[in-house]
Amino acid sequence: MRIYLICLLLYFYLAELSGQSFKTKAITTSDGLLQGYINVLFQDSRGYIWIGTPSGLNRYDGYEIKSYSDDDQLARSLGATSILSIIETTDGLLWLGTSRGLVVFNPDTDQVVQVYDYLDGIAQGAFESLDVDDNGNIWFLDTKAVDKQLFIIRPALGLKDKINSGKVSISDFALQTITYASSISQPIQQFHITGNNLIFAIDSKNQLCQINTTQFKAKKTDICSFNLTKEGSFGLIPLRASSFGLIFKMLSDTMSTLKIKDYRYYVIPNNSNKYSIRFGENKLYHLTHLDQINHTVNFDESYFYEQQDTVKEFDVGLTESAVVDQLGNIWLGTNGYGVRVLYRDQSLFEHSFTKLSISNMALVSQNNIWPGSFRSKYIMDISTDSLKQAPWLKDFPDKTVTFNYFNTSYGDEWLLCSTPTSRYSVYHKKKSSPTWIRTPLQLAHFLEAPVLFYEHSDQSVWIFGNMGELYRYQPSNQQFEQWNIRNKFIPWQQDRLRSLSVIADANDAIWVGVTGGLIHIERASTTPTFRVYHNYDKQEKTTLFSNDELISLYNDALNPAYLWIGTRGGGLLRFDKKTQRTKVFNSRDGLLNNVIYSILPDDEQRLWISTNKGISIFYPDLAKFVNPFSPASDISTEFN
Repeated sequence: MRIYLICLLLYFYLAELSGQSFKTKAITTSDGLLQGYINVLFQDSRGYIWIGTPSGLNRYDGYEIKSYSDDDQLARSLGATSILSIIETTDGLLWLGTSRGLVVFNPDTDQVVQVYDYLDGIAQGAFESLDVDDNGNIWFLDTKAVDKQLFIIRPALGLKDKINSGKVSISDFALQTITYASSISQPIQQFHITGNNLIFAIDSKNQLCQINTTQFKAKKTDICSFNLTKEGSFGLIPLRASSFGLIFKMLSDTMSTLKIKDYRYYVIPNNSNKYSIRFGENKLYHLTHLDQINHTVNFDESYFYEQQDTVKEFDVGLTESAVVDQLGNIWLGTNGYGVRVLYRDQSLFEHSFTKLSISNMALVSQNNIWPGSFRSKYIMDISTDSLKQAPWLKDFPDKTVTFNYFNTSYGDEWLLCSTPTSRYSVYHKKKSSPTWIRTPLQLAHFLEAPVLFYEHSDQSVWIFGNMGELYRYQPSNQQFEQWNIRNKFIPWQQDRLRSLSVIADANDAIWVGVTGGLIHIERASTTPTFRVYHNYDKQEKTTLFSNDELISLYNDALNPAYLWIGTRGGGLLRFDKKTQRTKVFNSRDGLLNNVIYSILPDDEQRLWISTNKGISIFYPDLAKFVNPFSPASDISTEFN
């Protein structure tokens, strides 16, 4: 059987593009790209998009481009400016194929090792074919040599630490060669790694070869060895990267004389939906008619694409560089005009009250939201996009300022107000009463430090003030209880204490983030006890929190021992309630910004994190960040 290899596929989980609204974003030299021609696109495990050009390397975080040009230290250590291929190993190192040879790059520190200096017998020159298998072995095709040899590098354990300490040696790059059965016609033309970690290659006679990863020997094989699916007379094989695969024309059903030729173009599919690009053209094709195409023995490329639907026409021609990001957006390189990003217009965002500064907002009733202390006299009616006077103001004198509003699950309402006759007072209105009653509580005042209200599982209302003030209201007897725990902090912290965040767990405990540390309230429904954690406990040998202001909290639903903490500048913390130890995740791990205003889980227990620079999604089981809204330019970058 002869097989004509047509395209390289990119499998991605994007809904059907045909017939739906989608947008295109251009990223060009005016945004900071070193050059408009794109050699390679790659997304790493932290969500960064790496862009290789003939003039150097770029990293895009969704908002800004970091460039490594020939004027900086990194490019000089690379030894070449043209970046041709990029892969990542599980330790977070990037392996770059450059115009001079292979290098390994630590993106956390910008440290580079020129691997070609440690490879005997491998001449300097362009490395275009580069991949990594499930065992962490680096595969590359030495296209500079006349016989195009295929090699494997087995990196040493702990290579990242060795790079950081500057202790790399030749023994850290064990070079493995491939032996070939007599049926193989050298040199090797192409190689690929499939989704089930099978390595295959195409020899000089277009024969399909499989490489044994134990003996590192290539032998002739047939397509039955791979995870093949058929559509009409076309075959498809998924590659190791979930975005990619191969499509080829099968001219018979026998495997006895299998040959592959005409290796050409990228295709972008979604399971049954497949999308293709052609080098130099400006079109995105939807491959919907594979089972209806009839071919002669020679593959007719023009006829093939004429049978497909054109989904999108771009403003410029495309290269063979493409990647599908973790949210299914398609990134395509152009032949001189930067990157084009194709993403669905999902209408995720509606802009309301765009000129209104909103802080500690609260839901008053359906469609009515109090916008916070900056606009305390109003509520927002989101059904009409209009502002209305806050309904409680009619019961208060002029010049009343509201600092916080809270309503309970059983219909009671609470206000923290300053009036001409009282400052920072708490008011309460029962569901059954039309009247606001001033409580006996008089709280310490801090500018822009609203007191927190919280309804516990027993329907008691906790009020967390400043300078260590704690109150509990029991609706059953309509009584307040009061505590002050400022003395649990060291003296210089006590007058600075402000309540910033609060959450309860399943053990009848409440956790409160304050400026200075964390308060743990046990037995919150009965006789509470209080413990504090901060960075200045003499019994602690290490710093507990990476920042003193703990402004958001979330209890891990899968592991109740973990409390996730968002800080004002210290990133995301995972606090272990059992060991009282923390682990830090910050911008070096892919988080957009280290100021975290809120943490919200979704149904898959991913954490949506609002920062000073946009929204990040965190996968706790993988310790991995994804930054989803990078193509969208119509939303603000700060969510607080």
